[in-house]
Amino acid sequence: MAFRSLATVQLLLPVCLGAACNGSDDPPPCVVTTASFSSSGPDFVGTASKVTYESGPGPAGSNVSQYDLWVTVLPGTTPDAGVLLKDSTPVFELSKAGTVAPSSACAIKTGDLLEVSHDFRRAFGAVEAPPGDTLYFATQIVIRR
Repeated sequence: MAFRSLATVQLLLPVCLGAACNGSDDPPPCVVTTASFSSSGPDFVGTASKVTYESGPGPAGSNVSQYDLWVTVLPGTTPDAGVLLKDSTPVFELSKAGTVAPSSACAIKTGDLLEVSHDFRRAFGAVEAPPGDTLYFATQIVIRR
């Protein structure tokens, strides 16, 4: 009986360990922002059309961990802006009742209405943006729920 139990443990151990580990393509654990909410108005509001997570080696031995969003800026009907979010970019959720709560980039889903604040940088022709459109670098995202 002890042999069968030991064999079962030996067979199941790799499965259990594999389920507990993230692969290199898996998003990191959802880290909720600790940043303060900025009440200044967004640069634009739009619907998330595509949400992609990227991670891997970056320049000079650094690691890249970011979310790339395609956004349909209102009143548009097709994706016309790219938004790059580092995993450290502050993300908040705005409820229908008007309360703002800290959130995480991994909470953003296709179809979410987003308030996007970005810095001065823009990239044209970047693969993270829809073809022919501009990529913006987010400083804060508010998900309207």
